[in-house]
Amino acid sequence: MNKPELQSAQEPKQEPKQRRWSVNDIAGLARSLPEIDPSKYVDEQAEHAYAHALVKWPVMARLMGLVKEPR
Repeated sequence: MNKPELQSAQEPKQEPKQRRWSVNDIAGLARSLPEIDPSKYVDEQAEHAYAHALVKWPVMARLMGLVKEPR
């Protein structure tokens, strides 16, 4: 039987690189292409997600003060 090789105490463990997710598509594109200036673009993705969240979780939105109380 072959035994797996053990790392010696001196060898540092190789940590996997963590992938950082972009806040939105524009930020992700700007990370890959430095020529892109994210401040010159409108992030409709975030606006759409925000509006959708207000509809999906109305009670949470009211508790957080994101919308007015219904009368």
